[in-house]
Amino acid sequence: SLYQASADGAYHKSIAFGAAYKLHRNLPFSLEGFFLDRSNICRLPDNSLSWNGLLFKYQVEELLKIEENGRRPNQEMQEEMIAFEAWLRELSGKEDVRVIIPQEIYIRHTLSIKDVIDPLTGQEIIQGGTTPENSIGSFSYNFDLRGGVNGLSISILPIPVYNFGIENTLASNVNNLAIVGRSSGYVGMAVSVGRIQTVNIYQGQGVGVAAGIAKQLGVPLNTITSPQVRKTLENLTGLTTQLSGRDVTKGVDYSKIQ
Repeated sequence: SLYQASADGAYHKSIAFGAAYKLHRNLPFSLEGFFLDRSNICRLPDNSLSWNGLLFKYQVEELLKIEENGRRPNQEMQEEMIAFEAWLRELSGKEDVRVIIPQEIYIRHTLSIKDVIDPLTGQEIIQGGTTPENSIGSFSYNFDLRGGVNGLSISILPIPVYNFGIENTLASNVNNLAIVGRSSGYVGMAVSVGRIQTVNIYQGQGVGVAAGIAKQLGVPLNTITSPQVRKTLENLTGLTTQLSGRDVTKGVDYSKIQ
């Protein structure tokens, strides 16, 4: 099928729409290869449809400028949104199609902390993540690299199910610093999974517990380990951590994945 339906929307599987828009805008197709993303369409409570499908690719320097400007869309983005709205109206024959210029845009990634206790790589994630004894939880999400990343493979990968701890958030050279979120110590393709808020929230909770333990013991934050955090969480909640990380390679060679 050309789309995958859900309870509140649909995910386009076809790249035809993106290709048609590039042709309409006379945007070049590179002989070295190019990437066309697929869109998401959400159904809103009033039965109107919301399209999520405009992506812009910039170098880190430009992204940092956008972040410094309150993450407001730059002039190029605004002009492209206006052009896209006009094309949708022409294509649909409906004048009530609107492209809303957002007050804030979502930036997928800019920078990652490098010097952490134990970085988490895409290769580790696809093989199940951290070892059970060094984990505080499990998570699953697509390797979502919409728009592509220079230097990284864009091969179709299985959906990982991986364990994680807190070590990739703890700075190794600064005793009491932790970075939780997309800028944690993720290497290669790992950031495409680790940027998701669901795992960030739980990992952040773990770092908070680690900070409490560190203060009680009078030791630096980066000396606290995931096993200590998991044990404390289990004592506080009365629940046992269930870990489900597993190798999803199924014998396929993904050695080129970073």
